[in-house]
Amino acid sequence: MLSDSERKKHKTRKLSLPKLTMAPEIKDNARLIDSPHGDLQISPNGSFDIPDGYGLFIQLAATSERVFLETEPDCHFPKIHPNCYAPEALRDLYLLKGGGSGTAVFHGWHPKLGSIVMKHGGAKDTREVFSLAEIRRELEARGGTEETIDVAGVSADAMRRRIPEFVGVYISKHHVRNRARELWSTLRETSLHNLLSLNTVADEEMDLDDSLNEHDRRKRRDSITERLDAVKEKREFRVCRGEDTGFEVLFRRVLLHIPAFDADGVITDGLHFLYELADQLATEQERQYWKVTLCQKTIGGTNAENGASVLTRGGLMGSLQQKLIQEFSQVMQDLQNLTLPNERSGVEAVRVEVDSLRVSRDILTVSKMADSFCGSAILKNFKPNGGRFFKLREMGSLFRNSKELLLAPGEAKPAKYLGMILERGSKLSCVFHEVFAVHSALDAMEGSWLDVLEHATSLTQKSATDRIWTCGLTDAGLHNTFLSEERGLELFDLGEPQLVPQPAFLTKFLMSFFHTLGMQEGDDGKWVRRFVVASGKLSLTEDTRALLPYIYKAFKENMDHFINSVFGGDENVRSLLHKYVVLQLLSDAAFCLARWERKGGGKERIRNTGSLHKWLWRSLWDIYIASDVHHRLILKANIHK
Repeated sequence: MLSDSERKKHKTRKLSLPKLTMAPEIKDNARLIDSPHGDLQISPNGSFDIPDGYGLFIQLAATSERVFLETEPDCHFPKIHPNCYAPEALRDLYLLKGGGSGTAVFHGWHPKLGSIVMKHGGAKDTREVFSLAEIRRELEARGGTEETIDVAGVSADAMRRRIPEFVGVYISKHHVRNRARELWSTLRETSLHNLLSLNTVADEEMDLDDSLNEHDRRKRRDSITERLDAVKEKREFRVCRGEDTGFEVLFRRVLLHIPAFDADGVITDGLHFLYELADQLATEQERQYWKVTLCQKTIGGTNAENGASVLTRGGLMGSLQQKLIQEFSQVMQDLQNLTLPNERSGVEAVRVEVDSLRVSRDILTVSKMADSFCGSAILKNFKPNGGRFFKLREMGSLFRNSKELLLAPGEAKPAKYLGMILERGSKLSCVFHEVFAVHSALDAMEGSWLDVLEHATSLTQKSATDRIWTCGLTDAGLHNTFLSEERGLELFDLGEPQLVPQPAFLTKFLMSFFHTLGMQEGDDGKWVRRFVVASGKLSLTEDTRALLPYIYKAFKENMDHFINSVFGGDENVRSLLHKYVVLQLLSDAAFCLARWERKGGGKERIRNTGSLHKWLWRSLWDIYIASDVHHRLILKANIHK
């Protein structure tokens, strides 16, 4: 990301080039005002209370760096999420598909903001959505130097059209309530480990479990009544002027300190304030288990179709397949144009580090730069006593000793199979009927971190080793895109911008061809299960068997294009990308189990947690398809060398 000195050096100026126009439906939904609205009752000392029945809406202006502090009537939207609160003025609310993270994402139309997309989000979501404001600043800085005004300016404008715009954050008094008593009531005879992991039971607010008898049901109702009483005891919420940005959380009151705002609630240096607020809010969310409503502008047009849906319905072929290839290639070219010259290099330093790692074999000494050179695939996956692969083995052991877990009826079968397949050295044929490989990809890749680093740094093509600025596209898979012939490719769910080589940047895009099948939504709104139980093992459904040849074909066509057009036909890049795909699929398997556990899986639950078993089935799919990809594209390729 740009430093302050670099931003000054790369100031923008107006382009003389023709402006790219928005589609009519997006223009109609553009923000209608760029000035504060609503009445704040600011006291002489520069503070104001959020009145009962209202929430605080912090918004970034559409055409300047100003931020507006406003209060709006509050409303509970339990059909979106049991704890979802947002402005009462919203209309046309509905849940959105795609993403696969489990976060509630929904659409709404605001009379003064137009069409917006919101997340009922935690700390991670806060950091990601707020990063859109920083990306806006960086695009302005990167898109207008004297030397590169034509190329970089057009690329910056093109990226603005493809990604969402940050709108703001809405904080209800219900969001900042005291959840300590509420959370405590969810625990029943938990272990010390569970007490230390209090946040794993913070989110679930569903219907009562139908399996309970009437006596137990009454006891649970009494407990839930206590919980609801705790919810009613929400804190007072006040904004104070004059101190460093941050939250002061007291027993019955929450104070949000803001250094400066005028009598209309306007913050002039809004982007700097949002940068500080994102860090302070996310930190407090982690401490207090808060979720807030995060807002961004709608992209994709009126008939937007998620890229994963295009793939899974069989539509990624012919002209639409070529459109995807063309558009994603253009995204990579635009990112190259927006990368500063001093940001491109890095491989030499990582090569020196790899030489040292060959001697020490100490993964804990892998630097952040070396890790990012492989798309951050090293530490998060391979780190001992905490990495995702360690977590997979740990969860497998728990599933094999299921007496340590409290499993809902729908979780027993997938947990049993996960316990079997996650045991080191187990054969795939013990769990799955249709398999080519003998052992799982986890067994094959578990200790491969140094091999991956060596492979990534051994490439000779500059296109494979020079880094590009990602514009926050850290998860640019098909499930986080809209794709159409008319509008091309648009991308959402952005994170913090990074500098990575192009093979690492392609990881999420390529893995999503296989990954998306694990979270495809059926007509009933639930994820499609890819397996049926037959003769005590898992067998692919008929639909899945029919889809796989088409999925591999679409994957290969995209891969072939990038190998030939971007990497000069270098087959060493292809084999590295295959490794990245397998690693990312296994990583997602671990993510799913962590998500299941965080939502209360394996513990006694006061309320029915609905379809938590879907995370276990998705993890099984990730492990299956990672092993299939490893066998077909890595092992067989090595045999034929």
